[in-house]
Amino acid sequence: MAKDGETHITLTNIDASKTQEVAIEVNGTQYKSVYGRILTSKNLQDYNSFEKPLTIIPSTFKNVSLKGNQLKVKLPPFSVVVLELI
Repeated sequence: MAKDGETHITLTNIDASKTQEVAIEVNGTQYKSVYGRILTSKNLQDYNSFEKPLTIIPSTFKNVSLKGNQLKVKLPPFSVVVLELI
């Protein structure tokens, strides 16, 4: 937990074809909300370059829920998700 009371969690799904469901029990404090950002692409071979710097860009991630101290996340294939619990 950061000094400001926020907690950051980063999750990765390396499976190229299957969504992964993850449940995390967060203890130690009562969080009110969760926000997420995701990095993903339709093609495994995509990458950013000087010529194409915006091929893969962060976007809002909404497949997350927080109920009490239970965090449930659905990670799309081949993705990195950063969650911020407040």
